[in-house]
Amino acid sequence: MNRNSLRYAVYLFGYLLLSLTLGCSDGTVKVSGNVTYDGIAIEKGIITFSANDGGSSWDSTIENGKYTARLMPGEMTVKITAFKIVPAEKNVEALPGSGIMRTEEKIQYIPTCYNDKSTLSVSIGNANQNEDFDLKKAPMGEKR
Repeated sequence: MNRNSLRYAVYLFGYLLLSLTLGCSDGTVKVSGNVTYDGIAIEKGIITFSANDGGSSWDSTIENGKYTARLMPGEMTVKITAFKIVPAEKNVEALPGSGIMRTEEKIQYIPTCYNDKSTLSVSIGNANQNEDFDLKKAPMGEKR
């Protein structure tokens, strides 16, 4: 193989590799980070990113205060939900009329300003990024 043929082969290989890398992209970027509530990592929960233009939304699980999601670039509203198991109120039946008393119940403990009425937003760029969310306790008078 002469020098020009080798150079051509190297250029061709590089071009093919670049084409495959760029051509296989689905347009999403990796977004990851930490989620805490009142300074404590959320053990298990869900983080939802909804496109502000009315387009798609993406859910990702929160495990031990960490999440990773693949998102399209753009402006997003963020909703975070998490539940915890607490002792049930006394004299509450698991199923009405069953006579079986419930000992625990699952409650949503993240304030509505972070989920149903979320005030959280983020701008997703064209490159992978880190976005942390440090949630504070609900302001006085706000429901969980």
